[in-house]
Amino acid sequence: MKLYFNLSALLSLCVFTCFTSFCKAQTIKDTMRYLFKPEWKEFMRQTPIDIRKWSEFEINARMYAKYAIPEEKVLPVVFNVIHLNNEVKVTKEDITLQLQVLNDAFAGKTKGEHNFLFEKVIAGDSKIRFCLGSPDGIIDGIYTTNKSVVYSISNLGSISDKNEGLEGAIKDQYINVWISELADELGGFAILPGHDAIRDGIYIDPDFFGVHNDQKKYNSGKTLVHLMGQYLGLLPLWTNGDCMDDGVEDTPVHNAPNDHCFGAGHISLCPGNPMEMIGNFMDSNPDDCAWFFTIGQVARMHAALSEIGYRHDLIKGQKICDGNAREDDENLDNRSTIKNLDFTIVPNPAETQVEIWYENPHKTHSVSIDVYNMTNQRMYEKTIPALGEHKGRIIIDIKDWPAAHYYVTLKTGMEVKTKTLMAIK
Repeated sequence: MKLYFNLSALLSLCVFTCFTSFCKAQTIKDTMRYLFKPEWKEFMRQTPIDIRKWSEFEINARMYAKYAIPEEKVLPVVFNVIHLNNEVKVTKEDITLQLQVLNDAFAGKTKGEHNFLFEKVIAGDSKIRFCLGSPDGIIDGIYTTNKSVVYSISNLGSISDKNEGLEGAIKDQYINVWISELADELGGFAILPGHDAIRDGIYIDPDFFGVHNDQKKYNSGKTLVHLMGQYLGLLPLWTNGDCMDDGVEDTPVHNAPNDHCFGAGHISLCPGNPMEMIGNFMDSNPDDCAWFFTIGQVARMHAALSEIGYRHDLIKGQKICDGNAREDDENLDNRSTIKNLDFTIVPNPAETQVEIWYENPHKTHSVSIDVYNMTNQRMYEKTIPALGEHKGRIIIDIKDWPAAHYYVTLKTGMEVKTKTLMAIK
């Protein structure tokens, strides 16, 4: 897919709503949760605070998808619950169940119909997990208060305001999820990384939070899964409805959100008429048929959590949730058991291409690879920038190389490792 440079059209929210002004009150079971309303155009037009940094993130995300191998990351979540007029719609049990749904979805455990069209790009386990953080003043990762206000475009910023709403936890260390009554039939939205430091986080209406047996389409807690994806840098597959790219190589362009469980072969109206990716969490599918992220989407989320990503500070989550957050940052970021630079050549001998699977103990260092023949002629060179992971993979095309032995050398700023490759015909 084309590189996504039209930043003025970036979405900073996902809107979940329906077709009539009375939909939420009267027919919540039949709502379509994605439909952009005119009063929310302010957010749809919002651009990154630093456009240059966002462009660098786009490039880094593509590099990550091509070379890096994600490691497991545990992210701390705080739920900020605002009850309307003392009506309790969300309980601790609801939050516990919603967190399990979130973890199951990101672990690839959510069941769905097998999609043969996209089988090769379905990610399965994203290696991203979530736990309840407990910052000062918040018990068991849940902070509650009571207000007599329904939030809308006019007072949206008040949701996360300590004087008028519920301040929440420190935004760059915890994922804040605000659960509050939202007007305009709005189900929820998430702020994209780098777009709004003041309101950064996820906002969701209680009618779309958790498991609701009385909901018809969105009853299994997957609204938060979609919003979490956007918080970690993913765009909806339909972006702004103008057939724009979402910045991910393995997702097709959608011309609009899909609110039904269409079968395989549903065709987009975008140029080229690509098959739409029914079942992807970043579409608007009903919960019954929303069940996977792609490999590219997972890579983009991990890129947002890398050393140069917007959400890097969240990867201390495991220690925060374990109550051991005072461990210094260096130790938190270097918990790998890898001690020395090493790599494996697969297959070896090889005819057409080889994969170099490497392990780098210095994940803040770039990795350079050079391949020489026996007369010291360089056949290949590549430098992989530091992508924030200890492991990576490089694919090399050797189909035009003569049958012979070659020297493969990997280097970081700290170590050098050389092995022999045999090309055969």
